[in-house]
Amino acid sequence: MRALLLSAVNKKEESRALIKKVLFKNMTNFTCWHVMGLLHRKDKEYDPARRAYLQALKLNSQNESVLRDLCQLQMHLRDYQGFFETRRQMLIKNSEMMESWTSFATAALLCKEYDTCLGAIDSLLKINEETEKKK
Repeated sequence: MRALLLSAVNKKEESRALIKKVLFKNMTNFTCWHVMGLLHRKDKEYDPARRAYLQALKLNSQNESVLRDLCQLQMHLRDYQGFFETRRQMLIKNSEMMESWTSFATAALLCKEYDTCLGAIDSLLKINEETEKKK
């Protein structure tokens, strides 16, 4: 059991060293920034994780995986304003998806943006009605 645990720790350190090596050669590799954020989050190093996710988004602002991981981290840290902004970006990308509207409404509610929340719910209901009419 101890050998397995040591192996896992060594692999994590190897992964971290490899990512740093790649980033040293190419700072614009958004995938490495994303993985770096995942590693930091797993180690409960939340501020470096957030910075890594934000750097990944600077390099590729349309990546849904990074946006989702950033949203989860922001909720974990209770960064409701950041969560609201990230959910707004996701809504712009996927405005026809009901999940995007629901999450955006939740983010608005957490930020006490009640008018925005109600507007999002109204839009959600309109999308639902249009979907029902198409059936």
